[in-house]
Amino acid sequence: MPGKLKCGKLIPIVAETQHLLPERFRVEAPVSIWNYCQEEAYTRRDDEKNEHLRMLIAPAERKAIEDAARKDRAVKPADKAPEETGIKQQMRYYLETLAAGTSFFWEVSLDDVSDLEFEAFVTCLVEFSRFPYLGGKSNIGHGKVKITFDSWLSVDPTTCKGAEVDTPLGNKYLKHLQVHGEEIREVLHAIT
Repeated sequence: MPGKLKCGKLIPIVAETQHLLPERFRVEAPVSIWNYCQEEAYTRRDDEKNEHLRMLIAPAERKAIEDAARKDRAVKPADKAPEETGIKQQMRYYLETLAAGTSFFWEVSLDDVSDLEFEAFVTCLVEFSRFPYLGGKSNIGHGKVKITFDSWLSVDPTTCKGAEVDTPLGNKYLKHLQVHGEEIREVLHAIT
């Protein structure tokens, strides 16, 4: 059964995508996407070399690593120093990212929703604003977004609030949850 929410792709507002954007979001002198692309360098340390962390490895895995090291030492002459165990995991890698401040167009449509369904969606966006990340690698600072909805509301991660447009959004939905909360929980428990 189709849902009432339709989400488009997140499209950067740049020269190469002007033909995909609604007229009101096109810019006078668009910049190329290549001006926003960047590579960020990272490193990954081999935790196998850290004796404090080695004790946290599951016993079976640790035994396999230590057995491999003993086997390796057994086939080498005694005058050579033992080499590291296992496969080396230390590395340097790069991520291609878009520069902070890159603007995007994102189309979200709600088809034939009631006032209550609209408020439920807006309440979801306000909750999203408390941890507004898209994509992966948020643990190293990627993907934090600020969303401004055209003719709806603005979700701002710096305030953790959704700004109301012209009515107190969410009140009707919160009241619905208070009145029907137990029924909703019963239905959710029945389907899990």
